Amino acid sequence: MTVTFRVELKHSFYSFRESVRIGPYWTPAQLSVSDDSLSVSQKGRTIELRARRVRWRSAESFSIAGLDNHSTLKTVIVRFETPQLASRAASLILEQNSVAEQKLPEPRREIEALVLNAARVGPYFLLVILSALLPLLASLYHRLEILRLAVSFLFISILYLSLARISDSRLLSGPAWSFLRKRPVRVWLSVDDELNIRTLDEHDAFRPSRIIWMGFLRFIVEGEHRRLDISFPEASNAVILARAVRERFPNLREN
Repeated sequence: MTVTFRVELKHSFYSFRESVRIGPYWTPAQLSVSDDSLSVSQKGRTIELRARRVRWRSAESFSIAGLDNHSTLKTVIVRFETPQLASRAASLILEQNSVAEQKLPEPRREIEALVLNAARVGPYFLLVILSALLPLLASLYHRLEILRLAVSFLFISILYLSLARISDSRLLSGPAWSFLRKRPVRVWLSVDDELNIRTLDEHDAFRPSRIIWMGFLRFIVEGEHRRLDISFPEASNAVILARAVRERFPNLREN
């Protein structure tokens, strides 16, 4: 029994002449699946394959790798009107002997949270203040130098506060003047082979070994010489992430 599907066939062009002759990147075609083989027909041209692998590219598209009549390995990429038709066609192809399936990777679920940044910028700002005050005090007898240094010091202060405010609008929370305390950084957390920490600009990951609960909305994660203080907007998010970490790392300690 042969089942036929209306599909779109994707072309891989090797030259400008071929692209002009064949036409659009995706073109209408027919996919016919029988008990032990399949064929793709388009404009009087037919490719017959003995499928060996189906690799999903999206919910409605997959590639088929197999041997043609000359025992040459070929790959065709087809796209269906709906994911349901794609799933039905793939199931028929997989019923043939020795056909492997490469599924789409599961989408990684990310949980938004706040992580207290271990670095405090306040001491560095105080160091800048002292480095500007020392030459100011050393030149008390030169009024022009005092004015010049005072203007420089005011410029450095305004620059720092402006940069701190820009950082607040992108990653951090809290007013710009709160530079003497640890600052919470907005992150997105996910779990696969490691605990992934993503910000708007950076990505980091490590393997956790311990969770220390500090309340319903906060816990500390330790591992690989790392220590993260994480707080969540909802208790359910904390429970979900902790469960995912426990399932992925069974030797994890928790208290």
